Amino acid sequence: MTQTMQATRIAYQNRRQRKRIRYSNFLLRQTRFIGAPVWLLQGSLMLCACWLFGFAITDNISGLAPRHLPVLLGCFAVFISMTSIPFIGRSAQYKMPEIEMTTRISLSKLLLARFIIIGIGNLLLLTVSFILVKIGTEFGTGNIAIYLLLPYLIACCGCLFIQIYVRDRHQGFACTTFCFFLVTLLFVLYKVAPVIYEQASAGVWGMLCMVCVVILVTELYHLLNKAASLDLSPNRI
Repeated sequence: MTQTMQATRIAYQNRRQRKRIRYSNFLLRQTRFIGAPVWLLQGSLMLCACWLFGFAITDNISGLAPRHLPVLLGCFAVFISMTSIPFIGRSAQYKMPEIEMTTRISLSKLLLARFIIIGIGNLLLLTVSFILVKIGTEFGTGNIAIYLLLPYLIACCGCLFIQIYVRDRHQGFACTTFCFFLVTLLFVLYKVAPVIYEQASAGVWGMLCMVCVVILVTELYHLLNKAASLDLSPNRI
């Protein structure tokens, strides 16, 4: 055992120093593992957006569109946020955190890469939905934006909260349950208190959006710090 320890120490001291890669290069490499499947899922949602907000606002059902569009925008925004659920908690689902802790990339930067890749697709989806509704309806720019952003931000805040405080094996189920509860709540509010979706409530929606942005940034910072605290090696990228 002593000889093995000495040989290991010599091998470690004589090891070849590997060149550190830039985070941008690492991010591009991660698109092979995360980008392709998540963007495929988000592409399917984009086709749904083209149908829902493109064909659904034609003259055939134009009388229904102004009434239903706010709640449809909110529900679709929640579904956009749900595209992250299968990928953010994938490491815990397949019991991989221990293996990822031994790699050269820190867990926090790995998690941040996943958020960036998924966020790019979600931002594109929100933009396409916004443009389709803006072109096909007379809704104001601000109204369309808040009808999309507030439900999306609430869903993201809830999912991040679950990622921080819920046990690993239950995170995916809890996030999915929360998002479906949020969709149900949007429909219930539309039926019980439709005034919430009227122009008079736009200011409240805008204020809630700003509050959710602050909460989202705080939770993201907390989650990345939690991941960083698990890193064992000081020689991380």
